[in-house]
Amino acid sequence: MLRFLSFFLLLILCSIQNTFCDDKAFTIMKNHFDLKSAPCYTARISLMLIDGKGKKLSRSFNQQNIDRDLFEANYIEVTDPADIAGVRLLSVNTNNRDEQRLYLPALAKSRLISGSGNSGKDGRFLGSDINYFDLENKRLDDAVYSYIGEEILSGNPCHIIDAAPKDKDCPYFKTRFWVDANSWLIHKIQAFDSKNNLIKEIQNRSYITINGIHFVKEMVIRDIRRNHTTLYKLHTVDIKTRVSLSVFTVQHLER
Repeated sequence: MLRFLSFFLLLILCSIQNTFCDDKAFTIMKNHFDLKSAPCYTARISLMLIDGKGKKLSRSFNQQNIDRDLFEANYIEVTDPADIAGVRLLSVNTNNRDEQRLYLPALAKSRLISGSGNSGKDGRFLGSDINYFDLENKRLDDAVYSYIGEEILSGNPCHIIDAAPKDKDCPYFKTRFWVDANSWLIHKIQAFDSKNNLIKEIQNRSYITINGIHFVKEMVIRDIRRNHTTLYKLHTVDIKTRVSLSVFTVQHLER
């Protein structure tokens, strides 16, 4: 009987500890999501794609983003190189419902991106190591969080948080975040498959801050499985110019 009671009490203590860790993880991620954001912005961004043999390809695009209470949207238009210029991507979230559409000039129409597979959310954007799921606007309640521990990363004390996605079409079984204990910025992200194999790593190398709003300036994305790397660079960002809602429509996408 005593052995049974001891085991029972141990289960209760473990449950309490797990609940505490989950609450701590949620609070830390809430602090990250509560960071000041821009109601709207425009940006110019470039990508450098590097394969396992060192071959490089460049891409450049303009981005417009809007973030309102029940409406979040992201619009991307490729400007370079010439053979893919005019490719456009529209991501819209209304009432916690996501929709993405990709426009290809050669087809003169857009297609809906949904589900999984190479033509779905885990398809690669412009051949990079960024997939379409990565380009969706993220929210705090997209995942269930667990606290893993602490680590010093490049001199920054970080909390390590695991996130289990609620979206069944998420290409990752689990995502791990290194969240700065002081600024709540994310310095590193790792993504895992269902067998707990590391499949992608993202390092946010530097940030730019404008009026208290943080933007990732340089980022390195590595696809472990295909030995491929994407270098992301933010060249300009404008938070003052108003972005029209008409930009975030299918009509504008297919103009």
